[in-house]
Amino acid sequence: MAAAGISSGCSSEESGTPSAQVPETSEVSSSTDPSLGGYEIPEPLELSPFSSRPCDLVAQDILDELGYDPEGTAKLEESDAVAAWGGPYCFWRARESGEGTLTVTILSGNAERGFGGLSGLRSLYEQGEFAYWEDATVLDYPAAYVSQWDRRADGECGISVGVSEEMAFSVMAGFYREDPDRACSVVSEVAEDVVGNLRGEA
Repeated sequence: MAAAGISSGCSSEESGTPSAQVPETSEVSSSTDPSLGGYEIPEPLELSPFSSRPCDLVAQDILDELGYDPEGTAKLEESDAVAAWGGPYCFWRARESGEGTLTVTILSGNAERGFGGLSGLRSLYEQGEFAYWEDATVLDYPAAYVSQWDRRADGECGISVGVSEEMAFSVMAGFYREDPDRACSVVSEVAEDVVGNLRGEA
C-alpha cells in the first residue's frame, strides 16, 4: 500500500463524494506536466533534518491561528509501525474537542520504495492507489490534493508537496464535519508554512 499521508483520524468507513471543492487559493501549476514523467522543482529542499523532529516542520503561530494545540505528538520510524512504513510524522488535535485533526508526514517510505517525490505519487495514483488527484502549487512547488479515500465532503482533505525529485511531504486534516471545505484550506495553509520553513533552513 502506498503512503500519501497518515490517517487524520476520521472513523468513517464510507468514502465521501468529490463534491467538496479544492480552495480557490490553490492554482493548477502551469509548470507541471505529469505526462512527461516529472514535476519542476524550483529549488530542492531538505526534509532529512526534520526526520527526528517532524513537529518542528510547522510554526507554532500558524498552529495556534488554526486552533490547534502547538504541542504535537511526534511519531518516529524506530518506535512507531506506521512511521516505519510511511515516514516520520506529527499529529495535532484542535484545542476544541472534535473540531479538527492535523497530520504532517515526511514521505520517506515512498522514497525508499522507489516512489519518491510527487512524480512517484502520481504514478501510484495512475495505478489506482489513490481516490483523487488535483494538481496544485504551494509557493511554486508542485503539489496535489490526494488521498487514498475521498472524504472531502465529510471534512477530510490531504495534500502532498514535492520538495525534490525524490522527496515529498503530506498534510492531512480531518473532522471538519461542520465546515467540510475548511479541511482543504487548512492543509493548504499548513503546507505553505512547511515550505516556507524549509526554505528558511536551506
